[in-house]
Amino acid sequence: MDYTTAMELTIENLVKQGFMHQRIEYDCRIALVQYHCVDEMLKRQYLIENPKENQIQLFKRICKLKYEEAITKYHFNSLKQCIPAHLASDYFQNQLMGKPSIIDSVQDITVRKKLSKHYIEVAEQTNADIMILARDTAEGQMHQYQKQYNMEIHQAWQHEKMFPFDQRLTPTMIHMMRKCLANIDTRLEYIYKCKAQLFQLNTNVL
Repeated sequence: MDYTTAMELTIENLVKQGFMHQRIEYDCRIALVQYHCVDEMLKRQYLIENPKENQIQLFKRICKLKYEEAITKYHFNSLKQCIPAHLASDYFQNQLMGKPSIIDSVQDITVRKKLSKHYIEVAEQTNADIMILARDTAEGQMHQYQKQYNMEIHQAWQHEKMFPFDQRLTPTMIHMMRKCLANIDTRLEYIYKCKAQLFQLNTNVL
């Protein structure tokens, strides 16, 4: 085949981006294993303190709430960053060019152009509205889980003060819990950072 210089550059870029895509996924998998190992180590250190059943359940409950709080936060931030890039991408613009066949069947060129223009405008606005709705919904969920997480943390520490000293969380338990919460947040931040990089690569390819 007779490839033009532009086509050769396109193929070369696709190959490079393919390698970058694999590298990001590979690095992400390694990092996730490391985060998981840290999680397990912190849980074991927590259990070494011989926590009571209610303290074990508290640890699980707080970690679950932290996960929900963090994932909704990073999901919202991801949507907020990706929406402008998606609307400006060549892929989105090419989708808009795929007009219904009924428009192309119109014989009058002037009418056909007006219908095409109107179709693209409506499609652009509809797509933007859907994405904004998704972003606003994600923002609402983020605030909801942040509020719930903060409230549960506050209540947990207030309840701790009511227990006799020998029934409270030990300083080591509290330290392990805080490190585990930080690890959850860092892990999800890294995951969404990788997703953002992959999204950018896919946008460039398309």
